[in-house]
Amino acid sequence: MSVYAAVIIPAHNESGTIQRCLDAVLNDPNRDQLDVLVATNGCTDNTAELAEAYGHPVRVLDSPVAGKGAALNMALAATPDVTRIYVDADVEVSPGAMTEIVETMKRTNALAAAPRIVFDTSQSTLPARLYLDTWAKADYFTEGHVGTGLYAISAEGHEWIPTFADLFAEDLLPIQRFDRSRRVTATNATFEPLFPQNLRDLIKVQIRQQVGVLEFFEWLEQNGEKSTLDSLDKAWIRKLLNDPRNWPGVALYTPLRVFIQAGAHLKHRFGTRTWTRDETSRQKAAA
Repeated sequence: MSVYAAVIIPAHNESGTIQRCLDAVLNDPNRDQLDVLVATNGCTDNTAELAEAYGHPVRVLDSPVAGKGAALNMALAATPDVTRIYVDADVEVSPGAMTEIVETMKRTNALAAAPRIVFDTSQSTLPARLYLDTWAKADYFTEGHVGTGLYAISAEGHEWIPTFADLFAEDLLPIQRFDRSRRVTATNATFEPLFPQNLRDLIKVQIRQQVGVLEFFEWLEQNGEKSTLDSLDKAWIRKLLNDPRNWPGVALYTPLRVFIQAGAHLKHRFGTRTWTRDETSRQKAAA
């Protein structure tokens, strides 16, 4: 049986989320034709055992060395030359999302794609909800968004991305390599990344993510490549102000983004290169 698409899930100590992620990915009409590869790396828990228990179409490729870039390259080399869908282990997709992504890419001849991103703020504090609801309206999410935990690259698209660099924000590569005309949103599918439900932990996560963006820009400069990425905080904020219903969110979001970016610059310049993550959202997902 031919492989319809490859799904690559890098996982480092994701025992609390890997089953949630795999259950969602495998709820797909082309389940048996997927090649789902869980690339565990440096795990000290039972992530690999939990994934192996699924059997076909799930495979586990284990590396003793922690590192997302190396895990992605390991999995990339082990999958067939088809559309590859990269899914973080803390992401949950809607039913049939894998097929919807592939079929949307075929119809539009796109090189990269992702479903619509959604943030579940039903249990969030009011400040966290206002921040996420405002952030979700950014052009970054509404104009051919790929990344933030899930993106797909066609076999042809991988000619422009033959391997992954050792970067925290490697999911910016599809945006960098492919302009808006070659990226598409699979609008009939969604994916939900885990985010903290309180503002304090959310700010910490946002600072870490922004450090990844700064590292990405530095990597581009070192390789003599000019960034094609637009700022996340430009004209879309002004557009939101046209609707008074957006004012409370903008009033909270705008100064916080200044604080987050300042914190990220300090952490990037003086901090050590370590990627910590929010464990509270993972614990709640596991529960």
